[in-house]
Amino acid sequence: MKPEIIMKGQIKKYLTLGVLTKVIVLVVLAYMLHNKDINFQVNMNSAAKEAEQVKSEQIEQKKEEVEEEIPVSTPRQQGKVESNKKSRFGALVSIFSGKGKEKTVKEMEEGVMPSSNISEEAIYAFIKRFHHVAVSEHRKFGIPASITLANGIYQSSAGGSEKVSAANNYFNIPCTQDWDGMMKDLEGKCFRKYENAWASFRGHSQFITTHFSSLKSLGQDYGKWAEGLQQMGYARDGELAKELKTIIKKYNLHKYDYK
Repeated sequence: MKPEIIMKGQIKKYLTLGVLTKVIVLVVLAYMLHNKDINFQVNMNSAAKEAEQVKSEQIEQKKEEVEEEIPVSTPRQQGKVESNKKSRFGALVSIFSGKGKEKTVKEMEEGVMPSSNISEEAIYAFIKRFHHVAVSEHRKFGIPASITLANGIYQSSAGGSEKVSAANNYFNIPCTQDWDGMMKDLEGKCFRKYENAWASFRGHSQFITTHFSSLKSLGQDYGKWAEGLQQMGYARDGELAKELKTIIKKYNLHKYDYK
């Protein structure tokens, strides 16, 4: 039955009733209308909340789709991008500043400063800072601590080279085919980049044992190690063996070799 017919019938009954009965009927009708309004409001609020929730879920879904479409670069790719920017900027600096003219011939060819040009203060500071690391690497990989320290001093100018400041590379280790870490273009060449100094020392140990593994048979003989590194082509520098032995003797680095 339609609500309009019911309401008309109730009104007719209302006109035939007494005062008290009429009051009761009015109260009941008011109560019914009030409940109907509350139910309507509740339903409206629920519908609004559901619509808002659906909208929020759609927004989050779009965010996830966008994030999935954004390519994530690997450390190797990041290193390439950074190295390309550095290479272009470095080329401009060298052209307009004439900085290259201040370097010695050896530095320009090899990127390594003769040990005689490195201040003793810097060398002693380097030894004090890293001798514990070199001893630890000796015990783990079998490379004499004296060789590690001397090579680090020589290759990085006791920590003062551009490769250290730009790439935490203390040993002039270049990019190789088996390297998938960060890279840095310096002086027109690709060098490995490390997160910190410790990672560079560990990288040196791994590089030596991977590419110069036969040297481990030399034991504690730092002289033969120095000559072996030169002969096997650690660097094009023809003075490598002489420099390493000179540094080891002058600063008594063989005392750190693990017995």
